[in-house]
Amino acid sequence: PDGHSTLKNLADLLFERFKEKATDCSLDAKVVLGRVARDLTPTSRPGHVSAIIACADVLSERYEKEESRADLDELVILKRAAWASMFPLDPRRQKSLSALDECLYKCFKRRG
Repeated sequence: PDGHSTLKNLADLLFERFKEKATDCSLDAKVVLGRVARDLTPTSRPGHVSAIIACADVLSERYEKEESRADLDELVILKRAAWASMFPLDPRRQKSLSALDECLYKCFKRRG
């Protein structure tokens, strides 16, 4: 457990630093760190939804540049998970639902 929290803290720190520096790190590395931070945040922790949203934000950034179908599919999954994990009165819930709607629109538009 102690090693787990140390690894989680390191992943969070690296993820936050890489998010800030557009030129010092590839989008692929940002996505990997986002996934690690998300996966190391237990669902019982308050930061779990924020970790999902942060991971989705970086994945969305990569999708906008590369337009990978796999990224879009994962975005839909992450946006759904974030929305479903929020309490009904969470102030981020409406924005999260709107982001999910946008991802689904892109998904269906792309598939024709």
